[in-house]
Amino acid sequence: MTTSNGRAVDRRKLLVAAKFFALERGGVAGTERLPARLAADIGLDADLLAPSDPEPTKDFGLPARTAGHSRARFVAAWSRS
Repeated sequence: MTTSNGRAVDRRKLLVAAKFFALERGGVAGTERLPARLAADIGLDADLLAPSDPEPTKDFGLPARTAGHSRARFVAAWSRS
């Protein structure tokens, strides 16, 4: 299998991207956390990416990144996944 840029991939990886994963953000973050919780619970190989969180979430035991409210950093982080 190869990615859209032609790199070979030996396994599938899920990227769960949401504006927020931090619980302090309220109801929307709770909804956005559902796919992350599912990925962690069933053992999927997944990464989390939340462009507007101040710190990467550690709630799920999955690798997590933020983008510091920057669209450019979000795109760069997404393209590395």
